[in-house]
Amino acid sequence: MKKNQQGFTLIELIIVIVILGILAVTASPKFLDLQGDAKASTVQGLSASLKSASNIVYSKALVQGKANASSSATTNPAIDVVYGYPAAETMAAILDITQATASSTDVAEGIDWEVAVNSGGSKARIYPAGSYDGDTAFSSDTACYVEYTEATSSGTPAVVTPAAVTLTTTGC
Repeated sequence: MKKNQQGFTLIELIIVIVILGILAVTASPKFLDLQGDAKASTVQGLSASLKSASNIVYSKALVQGKANASSSATTNPAIDVVYGYPAAETMAAILDITQATASSTDVAEGIDWEVAVNSGGSKARIYPAGSYDGDTAFSSDTACYVEYTEATSSGTPAVVTPAAVTLTTTGC
């Protein structure tokens, strides 16, 4: 009687290994920049949080009758507002992080942030830690950041721009 052998030949195994190697080489570049993608997504999430916080502060200012003043402060808690929206200089306090080049860890997220206010005081940029280059004119920035611009008149909302979406993702 002839006995049938079952299993794979050496050639079949080598071909499968080669095919898996080719798949790994072509798929790996897609996964190599996961840190940059994660940082860009985090910045986009921060942008949405800032928009939400800005709208909540505006609602509070509207209720307290401080939405039309070019400079005021809400009470309980005290937040400086410009036409009802948070002033750029209060972003560090609203986000509960340290101003300018110092950073503090947000324990829930595990992310370090830096807040910088421009020399005119009308814009704030929030950077992942280590991204801020010290430029208060914001002229040479290529970093990954969210920019908050104060309201300029009554009825015109503050603007939150996620730079990772509209300007560049190369800094993320």
